[in-house]
Amino acid sequence: MAIVWTLLMAGIFAINVHQHRQMTTQTAVAEARSHFQKDQAFRAWGTLHGGVYVPVSEQTPPNPHLNHVPERDITTPAGKKLTLINPAYMIRQVFTISSEKYGLNEHITSLQFLNPDNSPDAWEKEALTAFDQGSTEVFEFLDINGAPHLRLMMPMLTTEGCLKCHAQQGYKVGDIRGGISVSLPITNLLASEHYSNVTALLSLGVIWLFGLASLLFGRGYIKQRVIQQTQTEKTLEALHSRHEEAQRLAHLGHWTLDLITNRLQWSQEVFRIFGKDPKVFQPSLQTFQEGVHPDDREMVMQAYEHSVQTRTPCDILHRLLMEDGSIKYVREQGETVYDNAGTPLRSTGTMQDVTPQLLIERSLRQSEERLQLVLQGGNLGMWDMDIPTGKMIINDRWAEMLGYRKEEIEPGLDGWKNLVHPDDLPAVLEAITDHFEGRTLFYENDHRLRTKSGQWKWIHTAGQIVSRDASGRPTRAAGIHVDITKNKELEQRVVQQERLSAIGQLTAGIAHDFNNTLTSILGFAQLLDQSPTMPEQARKDIAIIISSGKRAAHLVQQMLDFSRQSIRRPRALDLTPFLKEIIKFLRSIIPETIHLHLDIEPGDYLIQGDPAQIQQLLTNLVINARDAMPKGGDLPVKLGRVKILKETTCFLCQHPIRGEWITITVTDTGTGISRELLARIFEPFFTTKEVGKGSGLGLAQVFGITKQHGGHLTVSSEPGQGTSFVIYLPPIMPGGLEPEAPTAEQITMGQGETILFVEDEPSVREAMQSMLQHLNYRVLTATNGQEALEIYAAHQKTSAEPVAMVISDMVMPEMDGAGLFYALQAINPAIKCVLMSGYDPEGKREELLEQGLTDWFQKPLSLEALSAIIGKAMGGR
Repeated sequence: MAIVWTLLMAGIFAINVHQHRQMTTQTAVAEARSHFQKDQAFRAWGTLHGGVYVPVSEQTPPNPHLNHVPERDITTPAGKKLTLINPAYMIRQVFTISSEKYGLNEHITSLQFLNPDNSPDAWEKEALTAFDQGSTEVFEFLDINGAPHLRLMMPMLTTEGCLKCHAQQGYKVGDIRGGISVSLPITNLLASEHYSNVTALLSLGVIWLFGLASLLFGRGYIKQRVIQQTQTEKTLEALHSRHEEAQRLAHLGHWTLDLITNRLQWSQEVFRIFGKDPKVFQPSLQTFQEGVHPDDREMVMQAYEHSVQTRTPCDILHRLLMEDGSIKYVREQGETVYDNAGTPLRSTGTMQDVTPQLLIERSLRQSEERLQLVLQGGNLGMWDMDIPTGKMIINDRWAEMLGYRKEEIEPGLDGWKNLVHPDDLPAVLEAITDHFEGRTLFYENDHRLRTKSGQWKWIHTAGQIVSRDASGRPTRAAGIHVDITKNKELEQRVVQQERLSAIGQLTAGIAHDFNNTLTSILGFAQLLDQSPTMPEQARKDIAIIISSGKRAAHLVQQMLDFSRQSIRRPRALDLTPFLKEIIKFLRSIIPETIHLHLDIEPGDYLIQGDPAQIQQLLTNLVINARDAMPKGGDLPVKLGRVKILKETTCFLCQHPIRGEWITITVTDTGTGISRELLARIFEPFFTTKEVGKGSGLGLAQVFGITKQHGGHLTVSSEPGQGTSFVIYLPPIMPGGLEPEAPTAEQITMGQGETILFVEDEPSVREAMQSMLQHLNYRVLTATNGQEALEIYAAHQKTSAEPVAMVISDMVMPEMDGAGLFYALQAINPAIKCVLMSGYDPEGKREELLEQGLTDWFQKPLSLEALSAIIGKAMGGR
């Protein structure tokens, strides 16, 4: 029995020793595998992103073995240098940290290494050779530096991401590229094993020595064994927990599918991704497919089956349909292991939840698309400036505004400054400085930029600082450009119109006073000229006075035409014969070096116009064209009809020109007019001619005559190329009006009739009274309308000779000419009343003529014209 008992105790001890060694081996191998799987997860993550960029440092210098990889080293916009860490480099650094902190020695190696640090030792070479022969794992217990270690090595398969750095070595997807060896110190495990053996020995010895008492001590032994087992399990659980935490943080889980048993295993993170409880849910290939979005299932399975059949890694992005109806986006990468016969054994891979990244990328893409739509819809240029460097990014529209392609513009602040108009640059820089120094919330400015053709465009720019450094200094600003050239031109034309309107009102008032003065001068001068006792020399002097007065009257007429307050006498006017006669006359004042010719397109050209004004309009344009061609040139005058379908804008009023018009076009091949001067050419007294060669009223008169005829005008000019004026006049139907007979220029004497003359200006009243008396009329005078009524009423009661006609000034105090006419008409509906004025205030002439006014004439008048008007009013004498 003693021998049997001893052999039994020895056998039990031997079994314990074997079990302890098995436990030590299993624990060490499980821990080593856990480290390998952790390394594979990190490698897969690094491969997924093609490596990562990190700041260059002493611990992380650029990898010289990645010189062949494009953009191995990059520099951020802030100037920070980054270098690419491929998965191998990243894992080596993880190995270094593990070795320093935990005493764990790991090594990534290959038979075809790039980095000498990755060269295999003798043991690793044997393991790598075994992998080529079909082995999937090699481990051995060895002494390293006098300390016991478990050395385990597992292979690494080539994936698509690996080819970025290793394609040049000839690897293909699915090849065994190398392996990772894990040298795990097992001193603690061996110590635990030794302790367990000693404990077992003592326990069995006590049992052997004390026999029945062993039961008591056996209970303590069993308890101790449970504690040890629990500690071992806790250690393994801690390692597993760290691995699961790493996967959770990266949203990266792993899975294994045994193709022999069709059993699918998930890590905790994969369960979390699918939203399943690992305690109650059993994953399988079928339940996996049920979790995939229905629209993606066929694609996912085809990709996996293709990977298995072609022995290539699988890398797909697909959707998961969650139980609550929400959708997740996951990226899966997997590889399959085969036996020596090529039979697939198992597939392993990773699954990463990329929903947040994908949603962010989609949001950024949508935001960028919306921004582009806004920029395109608003026809906006965009700029983005790096303030410290002065570099500027612009979009295509920014460059197109100026006629450039984007690559033709120097991308920086200096290049932009070179485009700014010199006169605008100080204000632009001041606005930028004010914003950068915090005095304004936004940078906003209107300025001119030079186009590719050398012209200037008005640009409205607005922007804002969008980032600052730690000290508050601005580092980046962005904004927009808007082409406001048309708006600026419109503003200038509106201002011009307002200026012209104000000048017109002033001009009308001046013209009225001038005409009163000229009426007296010309009236008395003509009376003196008619005197038979006037010496011949004095008569010559008087002729000069009359000629000068008429020139002054013409100047006043030009002013009134510009202000559109001259007294017009429109009639039906056929422009075809009319222009032919005018051109004949104009050829006499045009030098032979200028070819003046009239081109008339077939058609009817009847307008309602004032012949004198139309003649003056054409004369002014031709004279201007002549002066613009001192060395000669071509001067065509064209008469035509147009029907405008595409909207054209009037240069004068900025209103659109639409419909059918008669056009008179005067074109020269002269010096042309610059854009700056073109805006002012219709201003009264504005001229670019030398002193004494132009009054500056010619084009102003063209302006007024055109508008008085209900017309429009366009002008185009290029310096050195010439100028073209187009006058648009409304046509009338043939037979609309009968032409008026011309007035004979001869004096018609009166027959002693009584005329009541009303004028508030004494000099005009005296001159007109003398002229009427010279024409053999009896003259009664009044200074205003009220006095005229009293004189008229008294004369009609007391005199046998009634008042045959009333001639009155239009503009007077107390009662004006129109009021007098209506008052006289109420007394005597058949009254003959003629009004006179320097201009037509408020456009009353046509209205009064329709109400029965006999006539209306414009001051000043010659004796011949005055006698003709009175003779016609008296009954056609």
